[in-house]
Amino acid sequence: MATKTDRNTGIPILMGTVLVLGICLFSAGCLSASPDTGGDALNGTDTKPDRAPLLNGTEWQLKSYDNGTAGLVSVTEGSPVTLIFDEDGGIAGSAGINNYFASYETDGETLSFGLIGSTLMAGSGPLMIQESTFLNLLGETASFSMGGDELKLSDADGTVLLVFEKAQPPAPEPLTGTTWMLTSYTTGNDSVSSVIAGTEISLIVDEDGGVSGSAGCNSYFASYETDGTALSFGPVGATKMFCDEPEGTMVQETTYLNLLEAAAGYGIEGDILTVQDASEKTILTFTAAE
Repeated sequence: MATKTDRNTGIPILMGTVLVLGICLFSAGCLSASPDTGGDALNGTDTKPDRAPLLNGTEWQLKSYDNGTAGLVSVTEGSPVTLIFDEDGGIAGSAGINNYFASYETDGETLSFGLIGSTLMAGSGPLMIQESTFLNLLGETASFSMGGDELKLSDADGTVLLVFEKAQPPAPEPLTGTTWMLTSYTTGNDSVSSVIAGTEISLIVDEDGGVSGSAGCNSYFASYETDGTALSFGPVGATKMFCDEPEGTMVQETTYLNLLEAAAGYGIEGDILTVQDASEKTILTFTAAE
């Protein structure tokens, strides 16, 4: 139905508003690693797929990648590409221009990534080609190896596709006084969507217990409270303008404001702010504005 993309073509990786990048469409067998669940279902001893404790909670920066013609080449300077493994089977990072996210599974040394979502910012031709190549190579990944501060991802034939070095996490941006720009949010069916192209949603947290920003069409404001990593917002007020373009702006705005009121916690890693609900599921992801 779909064919594998040449690594040098720079094919657009996302379409539409909902940010699900079908890496599997470009890379046959990207879900070929099917972890053995182990145990006996009849005896109630099923176990979850191994999440590779060595990978959990680690952060990496790409050093080189296979560009399909010259073998491993260095990453373009000034466009850091990162890979962060969380402890719940998810990855996130910067692909050089856009932020991306996906699930992952491991079984021993095998490693596979699920469908990849990304923001929709545009960049220069070479950087977009590098970004598309990187995301496609994630889809071709079948195994990993670690040595010292280096991580290598390889395909099913054992060819090294991506080489990372352990990243030194940057100091977190402060919650207050930073302009946070929304990059993704959950929708009613628990899928993840990016902000509609042509709209911007911001969050500014002041030191006096108030928040404000743009919800994409209208300006909004609310109170907030924090206690450690707990975070909650009071009732949200907003202006009453109606925006019919881009399509879906008002639905996006309503969803965002409702998610603010569902917030129960937050975390900051470098310039990325995540907001969680009461079940500790990430519902909003922001990046600090430059």
